Amino acid sequence: MSKGMVAIHHRVYDIMAYADRRAAQAGWSGPPVIRIRPMLDGFSTFDFENTRHFLDEGYRAGREAWEAW
Repeated sequence: MSKGMVAIHHRVYDIMAYADRRAAQAGWSGPPVIRIRPMLDGFSTFDFENTRHFLDEGYRAGREAWEAW
């Protein structure tokens, strides 16, 4: 993970939100939830010059999740 205040904030939020997210998933009775996990390790929140890559990777991950479902 990249360093800096934004990276620290993201990590702290992920840790704090984990239990809430698990509880919400356990009690979910709506339509199926498909989790899409694009491979974006090594990029920072502000890597705007890589927007095309982010879109392509999101599309790829979405297709992969859909096909696995």
